[in-house]
Amino acid sequence: MKVSIFSKNLFLNKEINNYICDLIREDFHTLEEKINTVKITIEDINGPTKGGVDKKCRIELKLLSKGPQRVL
Repeated sequence: MKVSIFSKNLFLNKEINNYICDLIREDFHTLEEKINTVKITIEDINGPTKGGVDKKCRIELKLLSKGPQRVL
């Protein structure tokens, strides 16, 4: 299972990337044989200049037997 993390208007350092990958692998370990890739996109909706709770996370799973599945 390949895990890819992308960010928009947001900097994610190596430690955060590794932490997210570890969480995904831990949470999906029972389905690992059925999942080809996991694509995670984290976005700062208002951009880097404004603060507050304005983050969006999208997780896309590509299963070995089917096309992409999105969890919003």
